[in-house]
Parts: sequence; C-alpha cells; structure tokens
Amino acid sequence: MGCSSSISTEVSSSEKKIKRIQNQKVIKQLSWDKNSNQDETTIASIENIEFFYEFIKQIGQGQFGSVFLAKRRKQPFDEVAIKIINLNQIKKIPLQYIKREVQISKSLDHPNIIKFQETYIDKKNIYIVMEYCTGGNLSQKQFSEQEVLNIMKKLLYAVNYMHKRNIIHRDLKLENILYERDSPDSEIKIIDFGLSKQVPKEQKARRHSIVGSETYMAPEVLSSKNYDKSCDVWSLGVIMYRLLSGELPFKQRQQILDGLLIFKSPIWSSVSRDAFDLLKKMVNVYPQYRITIDQALKHSWFQQRRSTVQISQLIQLQPGHLLVLNKFQLYDHFSQFKKEILQMYVKRYVSKDQELNYRKLFKSIDSENKGIMTKQQIDETLQKLGIDKQQQEVNKTAQNNSQNQINNVQVDDTVEYSEFLAGCVGQDLVSSLDKLKNAFGLIDVDSKSKITQQDIEAALQREGRQFSKEKLQSLIEEIDTYFDAEKKMDFQGFCACLGFNQQGKQTKKINQQDQINESDEEEDSDESENSKSVSEKSYIEDNKNILQKKSGQIETNDKN
Repeated sequence: MGCSSSISTEVSSSEKKIKRIQNQKVIKQLSWDKNSNQDETTIASIENIEFFYEFIKQIGQGQFGSVFLAKRRKQPFDEVAIKIINLNQIKKIPLQYIKREVQISKSLDHPNIIKFQETYIDKKNIYIVMEYCTGGNLSQKQFSEQEVLNIMKKLLYAVNYMHKRNIIHRDLKLENILYERDSPDSEIKIIDFGLSKQVPKEQKARRHSIVGSETYMAPEVLSSKNYDKSCDVWSLGVIMYRLLSGELPFKQRQQILDGLLIFKSPIWSSVSRDAFDLLKKMVNVYPQYRITIDQALKHSWFQQRRSTVQISQLIQLQPGHLLVLNKFQLYDHFSQFKKEILQMYVKRYVSKDQELNYRKLFKSIDSENKGIMTKQQIDETLQKLGIDKQQQEVNKTAQNNSQNQINNVQVDDTVEYSEFLAGCVGQDLVSSLDKLKNAFGLIDVDSKSKITQQDIEAALQREGRQFSKEKLQSLIEEIDTYFDAEKKMDFQGFCACLGFNQQGKQTKKINQQDQINESDEEEDSDESENSKSVSEKSYIEDNKNILQKKSGQIETNDKN
C-alpha cells in the first residue's frame, strides 16, 4: 500500500508552515469495535500527523501498508516507525484487521512487544506510530544454543502475556521479531499485529481465509480448521528449529500437514537432548497434544540452563534499584491525571539504557512470567529483603503528601509494565523543572504556555484513547482548582498539580528558572544527574548490610 501524496520526505518543517488542525469535515472516523471497557474506547486522532512528525524515508512494505522512518518535530526529537495504510485500497475484511491491529497494539504492554505510541487518521490514510527498532530481525544472524534459549525464553514470555489476554498473534515468524537496537544486550520485540485476533476464552477462532506466513503456519490453520492459541506455539517451534539449524523445517504444504521433523544436518549433533524434546512437543501436528506456553516455560531446557540471579544480588550490583522499588509504593497515591502524564512521559523520554535497568527489576519480580506483577509481589519482595520498616515509612509519607489527590485514587492490584516504569520515574519527574517542561510540552503542543481540557483530551486521542464523559469529567475534577477563571492551566499550575510544591520547591523558582539560559540549564541538569541527596545515599548505604545477609532468597527468570 502506498502512502498519501501529502507525505513529503524532503521538505523540512522550517520551509513550510504546517497546520495542526486539518479540515475535519472531510475526515471520516472509523467505526471502532466496542470493547468491554466502557470507560475508554479506541479512536484515531484527526490532527495533522505532519505537524508532529517529519517523514524521512520508507523502510518497509507490508501486505496492508508501508512503514516509514520519521522523526518527532519537537522534543524529544526521537525517531519512530510509522505504518501507513491507504484506506481507499483496502476491502471490508482487511479493514477489520487494521482496526484490530490498532486496538490490540494499544492494549499490549510488555517488555518484549513493540510499543504502540500514537495513531492518526485523515481522509486517505490511517497512521500507526510505533517505537523504532534499529537492530534488525532474527533472520539476519546465527546463534548458539544458549543464545537460542535466551531468545525463546523471551518469546514465550511475551506470547504467554498475549495468551493470558486471549490474543492470538497468527503471524509469528523471524521477520516479525526485531532487535531493539544493535548491541549485545539488546532486547527483542514482537511486531506486526495486523493478523492478530482476540478470541474469548475457550473459544476457537473461525477461519475465513488463509492468513499468516505458510512456512510458519500450524497444520490446523493451513487446512482451514478451527484453531486456538496453540497455533502460536507451533509457529514458535518453527522459529526455534530455524534458529538452531539455520533452516526452516518445512518447505512444502504437505510437509507441514504431516508435521515430520528431520534432523539430518550435522549441526543437530551439537544440540542438547532437552532442546530436541521441547522442539518436538511444540511442533506436534495434533494441537490437543501440543505443549502449552505455561508448560514450555517450565521445561527442563530452561530450568537446567537458566541464570539464577537473585534479586538481592541485582540490587547489590545497583543499590539504587532498592530506592526505586521503594519509591514505587507512592504510585498508588498519585492522582489519575498524574499517572496519565507519567505514562505519556515514559513512552517518549525514558532512554533505552534507563529502561534496561528498570526492565531487569521488573522481570526479577515477575516470577510467574505473566508480564505483569501485583502489589503483593512487590511488598513480599521488599519484606524478604528486610525493607518492610522503610516501606511502612514511605507509605506514611505518601499518605501525608497525597492531600487532595488521594480522594480520587483507584487502587488496582495488578501492575502493567508501563505503570511500573511510570512509578519508578515519578518522583524524578516532579523534582526536575526541565522534565516537567518536557511533560507539559506533550499537552501544550502549540506552545501557548497554557493548556485546556480540550488539549488534555487531544493528547489522549493521539494515543488512541477516547475517555467516556464520566471518566474525563472525573479526571478534570481532580485538577479543577489548578485552572484559572478561563479554564486554562499554566505551567506553574501544572507543576503544582503534579506535586512539585510538595517536593519542597518554591513556586517562584519556576519563573526564575525560565530566565536561565540554555547552557546554565545543561550545567544544572548535569549536576542533578551526577549527585544524590544525602538521604538517598544514606538510605542505600544503610541497606547494603541488609542485602548482604538476605542473598539467595528470590530467583529471577533470566539475566534480563
């Protein structure tokens, strides 16, 4: 599919004035499928995507659209991948795939699944903005068995998360697994949910047409039979075979239907017996006898070769994690508005290196490989590390500092990955004027120095989120006192409603900071990053002795 003729890869933002608001009368919003969450539905922003992004070059071509590399025109000026689907060239059934892709991508929140960021629509195209991965796909490299084990553990971890949400990918293949970046410790990401489908629990998907890549396709899918989540397990088995041997197990349709694995290549002589056993159980022609994701994660291949890094050892290596984990306890006491801002911020401003550290901590607590954690798991982790007294003090502080915010808090026992990131960086954000300015700019996209309810609603819509009237009203009521008589909020009010004043800062300092030149700001920022408060340093030092006595209590799933 081509992209709109309005997309220019050569004209820079300085050469033309780009309007944010398009001719809305000619834009027809898609009829999105309803979901079970009545408080929030899916929507595509009708703002002009070129106001926000400069398209650089085409980097991919798929069945339903083209993928472009683009760069954000404003801070943080990061690169993204944007999938463009021409609405005039797709038929009714493929349109359902596009809507599913947006809705499912938006709902998935996992370290090993591509991050959905925003979505836009105009009279010709729909645009899906995703994180940009620079490390290439798995088909471009060769691997040792240990490397294959690490990859398969992460893939099973991610697909297990999807299956717990009754989502079937239906097109798992090497080309749809990317390295986040080109480095030895890079994370892998599952991409392309254009053929994915959400199926009610215990219900099999009904076949309408052949979808997916045939060489990775399970026999029951290929033969147009009803199927369930086990079809993804077959595809993962084919991927495992390919990673171990460098070849695909089946080249013809009948070979797939027969499901006979051949191990004649000399390379198989160095593969372990456990790997053979798991492979045969995944690539089983009978879906009812095929191993499940849960069973695969507990297979002896992983159990005998896993890296048993204790969370206490992880925190000994990076003692700052303990402070981060303890600070996360404050997240429950944040207002809903503050949580929304934090999650917008971490999507765009948390660096890959910074996220890597948080990701290790997240996975070390998620002992059940679900891709989520519970508040109870965090509490138990702190208690096993002997930090329960400090935790109680933090909770008391949170209750004292929450003031008018806590009345509207809705406590949820489960913690998604992005929520964990938001909770980890929350206190850092509200103690830095530079970071607060960046967060404010995510809503004040016109640089008016003031934001309105409509600006907040538009920022959510760019993320594909349409709040119900009741939920939006509840969100605005939390921060109503920070709007002026004209129902506008300036940066000073924004900082106050996020709790900047509660960090002991004076409001007038905001105005003083605005007058400092850029070089001074950079120096101040460097000093802030390179120094810790006396209380933080003493907190970490006090707990080193505790951690040394508590080693060997909690196992992580893998190195990262």
